[in-house]
Amino acid sequence: SGVISYEEVGPAVDPESLKELPVVEATADSDSVYGTIDVLDVRFGSLWTNIPRTLFLKTGIQYGDRVSITIENDTRCVYRNIILFGKSFADVYVGEALAYVNSLDCVAVAINQGSFARAYNIGTGTSWKIRIRKAPRVIIHRHKNPDGDALGSQLGLRHILKDSFPDKEILAVGDMSDRYAFMVDEPMD
Repeated sequence: SGVISYEEVGPAVDPESLKELPVVEATADSDSVYGTIDVLDVRFGSLWTNIPRTLFLKTGIQYGDRVSITIENDTRCVYRNIILFGKSFADVYVGEALAYVNSLDCVAVAINQGSFARAYNIGTGTSWKIRIRKAPRVIIHRHKNPDGDALGSQLGLRHILKDSFPDKEILAVGDMSDRYAFMVDEPMD
């Protein structure tokens, strides 16, 4: 900018005295991606990971899917929950967490109109590790040729689980006789 010269910045530093910081690359396996929390967006409290969008999408996760997020500091689990992978903050309610792709084309985690970092006391650096995978699915089976008791138990359990775990995909599977069709309030999976 022409305000000061290079010599006025400070004393010369021997390049041999510099320490190189470790770089942790994001990785993936068949259903999960792993990375670190590299940046804390201090204005909003969003966590920016080193997980590139291209690597993340190889897991088969799509916008609108629920994802399981696990954040650890060294070996201590700090956060574990299921949140939405959305295109924008408009995809979730105020105060709700989401995963999204930030302006660096990497995955980020935030709270709509809140600070994720402050809410869960999360920092940055290579000791802060994150794992993201598609949220688990619960499948409720029953025996073949079900009677009303078996079908009623299965459907009742599905309702209880959907109410208790709204972020999980709850499936009730199996064939049934038309005789019990009146019991089903939504299609069987």
